[in-house]
Amino acid sequence: MDAALLTAIVSLITALSGIIFTIVRIQRERDERRREFQSELAELEVKFIHERIAQRYKIYSKVFKVLGAVRDVSEPDRKHHKSLLQNKEQLEGTAHDLLLHLYGDAGLIMEIPTRNALLNAWLACHLFQTGDVNLNQLIGYFFYARRRLRADLGIDDVEEVQSELEKIRKKYGLDTSDEKMTEFAS
Repeated sequence: MDAALLTAIVSLITALSGIIFTIVRIQRERDERRREFQSELAELEVKFIHERIAQRYKIYSKVFKVLGAVRDVSEPDRKHHKSLLQNKEQLEGTAHDLLLHLYGDAGLIMEIPTRNALLNAWLACHLFQTGDVNLNQLIGYFFYARRRLRADLGIDDVEEVQSELEKIRKKYGLDTSDEKMTEFAS
């Protein structure tokens, strides 16, 4: 009976250790699949950001041209700024073009602060014509709108783009040495 009991105990220990090893192996495989999935998800998110910025590069040049109607730097004789003061109605076309961009392709891919900056520039065109906005304020609205467009492109604030990648890394628990993430960052 002692041999049968000993055999049963050994069999039970062997079975339990087999179960424990199987559970550990399954957990490791699950964790590895989760890491792979998170890495692939992060790669897709980075590709999406990359594609969005590429689309912005294609579309924003037209918006920059419209914003060039009010320059923050004028010629030494201030010809541009004098022209704005003397022909305020010329901003009606600029305001119209800004609205077309806001409700067109550019507006679709803009960040909200950029969209708001363009809306403020649009409104400033109208308020400048009525005298509720002066030339310096008008120039400021257009200057800020151009800066926001640049920020959307990652030109103005490279740290902002890098912090976006850091958010993705943290969100998916990825190591900063992940090759897929650094490929798009550079």
